Amino acid sequence: MKEEKEKQHEPASSGETLPQELVRHAILSVINLHAATVNMRLYPSTSSMVTETVDKTRECLEEAFSYSDHLSVSVVENGLLVNEQRLEEVEQQKAPVRAFAEWMMEKGLTNIEFHKGVTSDEIKVLLELLSELPENRELGERLNDELSERGVQNVSVNRRVYIAVEAGGEAPYGVGRQATPLDALKDELLVRYLMGKVDVGEVGDEQVVEILSDSKKVGGLLSAFLAEEGAEGGVLVRSESAEKTLRKIADMVSEVKDEALKERLSESISEVIAEMDPSQMTSILTGNAPQNLDLRRVRENVIAMISDNNLLEIVDSLIDEYEEMESKVGELGSGWVRERLEHLNELLVEVRDSAQAKDVVEKIDGKLDEAGIPEERDPHTGKRVLSVSHMLGGPLEEEEIELEAGLDQTVSWQVRKLYDMGEEDLAAGSLLKLSENLESDSEKVRRYASRLLKETLEGLDLDQRLLAGAAVLLRLEQRLPREDDYETFVHGVDCVSMLAEAHYGFGNVEEAVRQMGLLKELSSEESRGEELARYASSATDALIGSEGILDFRSIVMDEEAGRRRRAIRAIAKLGPNSLSHLVELLEDRGDAQIRERASQCLVDAGEAGIEALANELEKDRPWYVYRNLLQVIAEMGLTQAEEAVVRKTEHPDERVRHEALKTIVRLSPQRAMELLTRAARDRSVAVRKTAIRLLGGYRDPRVSSLLLELVEESKSSEGEAQKDLLETICFTLGELGDRRSVNPLIEIARRGGIFRKGWPDEVRAAATMALGNIGDESAISVLKKNLKDPSMAVRAAAGRALDKFAGKQRGA
Repeated sequence: MKEEKEKQHEPASSGETLPQELVRHAILSVINLHAATVNMRLYPSTSSMVTETVDKTRECLEEAFSYSDHLSVSVVENGLLVNEQRLEEVEQQKAPVRAFAEWMMEKGLTNIEFHKGVTSDEIKVLLELLSELPENRELGERLNDELSERGVQNVSVNRRVYIAVEAGGEAPYGVGRQATPLDALKDELLVRYLMGKVDVGEVGDEQVVEILSDSKKVGGLLSAFLAEEGAEGGVLVRSESAEKTLRKIADMVSEVKDEALKERLSESISEVIAEMDPSQMTSILTGNAPQNLDLRRVRENVIAMISDNNLLEIVDSLIDEYEEMESKVGELGSGWVRERLEHLNELLVEVRDSAQAKDVVEKIDGKLDEAGIPEERDPHTGKRVLSVSHMLGGPLEEEEIELEAGLDQTVSWQVRKLYDMGEEDLAAGSLLKLSENLESDSEKVRRYASRLLKETLEGLDLDQRLLAGAAVLLRLEQRLPREDDYETFVHGVDCVSMLAEAHYGFGNVEEAVRQMGLLKELSSEESRGEELARYASSATDALIGSEGILDFRSIVMDEEAGRRRRAIRAIAKLGPNSLSHLVELLEDRGDAQIRERASQCLVDAGEAGIEALANELEKDRPWYVYRNLLQVIAEMGLTQAEEAVVRKTEHPDERVRHEALKTIVRLSPQRAMELLTRAARDRSVAVRKTAIRLLGGYRDPRVSSLLLELVEESKSSEGEAQKDLLETICFTLGELGDRRSVNPLIEIARRGGIFRKGWPDEVRAAATMALGNIGDESAISVLKKNLKDPSMAVRAAAGRALDKFAGKQRGA
């Protein structure tokens, strides 16, 4: 077979020049074929990393076959030939081309020839067989026969014939060498450089660009390289290998002279790292970065590139390393452990801070909990981190810190003793000195001082705490809005919370609420760190939430109206949410006085009270709570709550819709007409009756037209509910007094006969009364006739209607 193919494809003469497009596709075929050889050593043959590069090789070969029905790749003196023509030197120097030539030399190959029609399966079989060379000498001797037996018809291979090595001699390159997992990687110029086998000064700028151009491939190579380098050495060796690798890559970029290329390569480092295995990526991102690389920026770029799953895998890697360090902390040394944890936590905090991590923050915390890592927060940012305290065997001892003004760690005990002795001025002086340390430039001093201040307040009686608050509150109010250190901020917020509780406990509601207002402001500042704002918010909720200190029942039952009003107005400054429990008092069905006073308190609260009412309408409540709220809104004429009331006209419960319609009529009559018109066809008869009765208050011809339409629509309907509805329509038409309604009402009022079905007696009676209200003389004959109707209700209605006519005539 091989001989026949050689006859079909005579080599090109040395004078011939290959088409440039053929050369280009040939080089692309070589690059992808080499990538496939590397990937087959790193991944299973079924992996997409293998199949994609094999398929890409076949595609490039097919393009080459447009210019020649075969493509041969040969190696002579470390140079590559295509169809017997040597490539130009600029092509020979490309890193993948050089690496492929070296690979062929290692395998002892002189030529590989592909023919039109070659398949991906044939290429894969070829690479699988070549992967066993040169160790399997028997396979080398019958390689083409083996290819044929496995169904490969469109590829042939020629190998070198080596001379036996004499004893003590050196084996030719590629023969007799023991293979290791790194052999596949050593084919890459990048990895040879990382291993110190190549001087970066010998590599040109363009070659460096080529080396780092395929981020996916380079990322895979680096992952495998680091995994192999650190396989036996544990966390210390892995971290050192990662730092060394990162430094070498950074140095490679630094050696580039072209500034534009250097900038591009700096960005490509992030892309390469983003393609690495999460475990090895974590090692790279938590190393000591060289000075010429901004690792923080690289981390930000990488985190922005990867998926949520990869973010969680990074967290898994951090936890794995944490657990390994914990098991060997005695061997590693606490100094290195502390520094390493610092780097791990920097990455963890940045992962948590990233925009895409917002959806997985709870999962991150869940992973930390599952691993049994105690909750510990970064003292500056407040972000949850891997616990340094737990790792080093318990809480860290605070280093000795010198406070200003000659204070020491016994200040809390001293202040308590002074208050017990009645030396209030001396105690206040010590507290003032302690609070001055909150302005220190040192975060550690501020943390220490704030912790001592919190311990001091906790140890005081409530009356003593009020006295202490007078000494330190001003400093806290000035400092906390500017404080950006988490631990200092937390201690300060706790101090303010304790003082607010003390004031409230002594009846100083306004002062307590003022301090709650400070906490609320601290929780809403956009510039404040996320964890700091969250802590201030939780402290505020603890004071004004359902389990908080505000007792609205006691406030509204205070017999002193002025004091009650002042307290409510002070609380209202905290916003509508602070009044939600006041609104809940309107739900009290058994105490009318509480409901009445709570309503008045909401009026006293002004806009915040109105918004609190409107907000409560948006919550899921029993229907009678909505009724109470809507009645209060109607009685108070709170037009500001109009939109919330309108939304309740579409509530699923007909009782709520009914009450909302009554309320909106009082708040906005013009808007109500539109809503009532729609409700006149509501699915609930009760709501329709309410809407129709309320429409009777409008002297608008459109209402009469609507009601007459409803009468027509009702002719085909029967039942008690429909009868009640028609009665309501007739009475409403009478109230409107529109003379266009007279004839339709006469038709309803008349008694049925042999040829005409009559309306129910209750409906006829309602129509009869309506005719009397309208007072049109054309109805008199029907009314007189109805005086003799068999139905008592109709006769009585006719009598009252005629009396109205007589009264009008006498009045005239």
